[in-house]
Amino acid sequence: MELSWSHKSNGFWSTLNGGAVFNLNAAFQNFGNNAVLGYGLALTPSMSLPILKKRQFSMQLQLGWGAAWITKKFDSFSNPGNIVIGTNLNASVSAGLEFAYKIKNLEPFARLSVQHYSNGNAMSPNLGINMPILQTGLRLLIERKIKAYDLMRWENKMKDSTFLKYEFPKLKIPFRPFIQTGLGISANIQRGPFFPVYNLNGGVQWLYRPSKTLWAGAEYSFNSAVYEFYQNNGSITDFNKFNRYAVWLGHEWIFGRFSFFALGGVYLNKHANQRSIFPTQTGINFYPKSPYFKRKNQVWIGLHIRAYFGLADYVMLQTGYRF
Repeated sequence: MELSWSHKSNGFWSTLNGGAVFNLNAAFQNFGNNAVLGYGLALTPSMSLPILKKRQFSMQLQLGWGAAWITKKFDSFSNPGNIVIGTNLNASVSAGLEFAYKIKNLEPFARLSVQHYSNGNAMSPNLGINMPILQTGLRLLIERKIKAYDLMRWENKMKDSTFLKYEFPKLKIPFRPFIQTGLGISANIQRGPFFPVYNLNGGVQWLYRPSKTLWAGAEYSFNSAVYEFYQNNGSITDFNKFNRYAVWLGHEWIFGRFSFFALGGVYLNKHANQRSIFPTQTGINFYPKSPYFKRKNQVWIGLHIRAYFGLADYVMLQTGYRF
């Protein structure tokens, strides 16, 4: 069961993303095995990005990143049968495609989505909970009354074809170098200590739209949880086996001061405890200064989950700088 509140803004962030809508979704979920998995309670902010709109019909992509509480976690004594989630508090990540049809102030819709719960491998076990979901629902549309003067002023601005051009600065060269550092946490065993994960990467950003950025980067990372585990059992002694090198491509959707970021790449070397050659990552970035108006010498901070293609590896706090 899910309750949603949606807000369509006339702000820059919505206009630049084709009329994007902010949603706040609260969900209660039954996983089908209450004795072992319990229930899920999730609060997931999301963005709906229009793909197609024709008269009353619309199709949109919905991306969400939030938090969830799983009522029953793994415990080696009281709940050993739960081999998927080792913590009550988890990240909630969703992606879906929605179809809607507007009838006056009502909008019935159908949505096909994937919901993922994970603690980012901060505590073992962490296979995660993945659910394909088919939803149907009814949305009540409430329009806010706008003063005639404010509406006329906004419409006049939008009629000016140069509005978006002079409001947002353009770069002579839209390619900008960047550097990022990250500090993550990971644990290899249940009830084990947390260990730091170090990440350093850099590359080039292509600022091809005020609200969209394409990234290309190369990185080095070191997971001390894996290192300490193998050092204690003595099975791997070569330090180089714990270094990780990767190249990746990423994309960022910017909504005001916040953005949704996702990447996919390839590991260039074999390393200890490797589960895939494909690293993936999703997360949220925050810009203290507007990324629309400050295109150069920009800083950000972000919270991300790194994975091996879909199996979480660690949760990470990142900070970066664009030159």
